[in-house]
Order: sequence, then C-alpha cells, then structure tokens
Amino acid sequence: MRLVWRIAAAWALLSGAAAAQPADVHGFGDIRLGMTAAELRGQLRDALQVEATAVRPRYTTHVILGRLPRAAEIVIAPDGGVAQVRIGPDVVGFSRERDAEAIESELRQSYGHNAWVAEQNEATVRGRTKMRELTWTFPSAIVEFRHRLEESAAGVRDELSLILSRPR
Repeated sequence: MRLVWRIAAAWALLSGAAAAQPADVHGFGDIRLGMTAAELRGQLRDALQVEATAVRPRYTTHVILGRLPRAAEIVIAPDGGVAQVRIGPDVVGFSRERDAEAIESELRQSYGHNAWVAEQNEATVRGRTKMRELTWTFPSAIVEFRHRLEESAAGVRDELSLILSRPR
C-alpha cells in the first residue's frame, strides 16, 4: 500500500511540474515578439532608448532579471517586428554562481522545468571552466539562458546571457 501512495505522490509532483509550464511564450515583460517598432515605442515610452545606426535603429531598455535591472537589446527583424530580446552577455570579473542559480530558478518558475540542459565542467592546470545552458522551446519563442564561469591565475571571467527569440 505504501508503494501505491509513493507512486501516486510522485505522479502528482510530476503532473504539477508539467502543468506549470506554459503552452506558449509571446515575449518578455512588456516586450512582445512580433510587435512593430511603433508598438514597442508606444508600450515602453520613456523606458526605451533608441540609437540611430548606419543599418537600422538600435533599441535598448532595462528589464528585471534575478531581481536586478539588466540592459536588454531589442532586435527588430527586416519584416519590422521584434525578433529577439537579448540580455547580455554581461561579463564581470567575479563569480556570480549564486546569481546564475537564482536566475535559473526564476526562469524555471516562469517557463517550466522541461528545459534542455547542457553542462560543461573542465579543470586544467591553468584553471577551471564551468558552463551551463538551458533552452526552452515554445511554438512562438525560444528562450536560451547561459552562464559561463572561467577561473584562472589571471582572474575570473563570469558571463551571463538570456536570449528570447522568434523561431525561424
């Protein structure tokens, strides 16, 4: 009888985790994939910075990720719609493993636990490299989170990035 209860409890936990994953993702915060530059300016107003470049305007804003404000670049596709939201790569000279774990936890709460995960841990005489990537795939968006930490005698290099993009 105990075995039946354990199986039922495990099934309930697994069902709850699967149910928590949204069926689709359409954007990040107030930014929706596919929205036009005019819609983007109307939605973000003063929070949006627009820089003229030779090719096309560069749109940036700040978003909250891991309870901290981070710079985000918004990429407009040739068709005129938002194609990508890029946060980072944000590189610093100290370890942010705890920040990366907090961001991963936040992303798993938002996008579910069914992410594709790639890890690399490499230790050499010169130091160590630790990399972790998570990818969630939805019908309207792909969400990619990456944390790469390099430690050596020369110092520490810690890189965090998050990319939300429309599938091609």
